[in-house]
Amino acid sequence: MTEFLSRAAKLESQRRVRMVRWSEFLQHQTNGDFWILLDGAIYDISNWILPQGDGGAIPHPGGDVPLCCRNKDATYEFEIGHTTNGSYMLLRRFFLGRLDPQDLSLVPPTAGTPSPEFLKHLRSFTSAWLG
Repeated sequence: MTEFLSRAAKLESQRRVRMVRWSEFLQHQTNGDFWILLDGAIYDISNWILPQGDGGAIPHPGGDVPLCCRNKDATYEFEIGHTTNGSYMLLRRFFLGRLDPQDLSLVPPTAGTPSPEFLKHLRSFTSAWLG
């Protein structure tokens, strides 16, 4: 029974994952409205890189560094800049959906390729909401 409920919950979560077209993703590539693409998943990190409060501090420890990933897949850069599990655990808060599989060919190639070890580690966190 437990296995059945687990599979049912996974199927339900897969049905609810929003598919985002590449053209929509590209509309959210500004300083105040910024989405990133990591391993096929899309995250809205706008508030994570915007100055907050009177002092104008940016919550992201690297400031606005994620903006260097405009209009492309940020998976390789995420691997380079995020070495703690805390970084992975924050992703759930920003998750929007998945890039529509029809649009994968529209994503430009990146300078580097994420390591298989990194992808395995990333997916160990994201599989809970990606299905």
